[in-house]
Amino acid sequence: MWKKVLVGLGVGTGAFVVYNYFRKLNNDSAKLESVVSVGLEKLSLAETIITLDVKVKNPTTSTFNIKYPHIRLMYKDFLIGSSQVINQDITLPAFGEAMFNKITFKVSVLKTLTTGYKMVTALLNGEPIALTVQTISTILLAGKQLPYEKTEEIILKQ
Repeated sequence: MWKKVLVGLGVGTGAFVVYNYFRKLNNDSAKLESVVSVGLEKLSLAETIITLDVKVKNPTTSTFNIKYPHIRLMYKDFLIGSSQVINQDITLPAFGEAMFNKITFKVSVLKTLTTGYKMVTALLNGEPIALTVQTISTILLAGKQLPYEKTEEIILKQ
């Protein structure tokens, strides 16, 4: 009789500990942040080259693995470029960060027609433009895959 009670308590306690562990990981994954900085490498009507540096921050006590982020760059709700998809796992340590440098976007005015032309001429005239950057990744937690997506607006100036 007592053996059954002790086994039941052990199983219940184990299930409670595992549940709380996964709940903490899910809560911590929601706290991840990404910060984007933008640069202009080349500006002409023929071709404009924009570079992004993306920093993913982990302000929690948990260590995560994430997939290499996929970046989408938009101007006025029009997709002007997206990064290469890379199947690579990145370890994000507790209270740490991962940096992804020089993600390059080549904007061809011919490909993007009116939207690209308006964007490039605004930059050539010295006007700042607002770009939307979407950082998309997958957080890998003990066999679970949780989506991560952050959208932010950045200002690009010549």
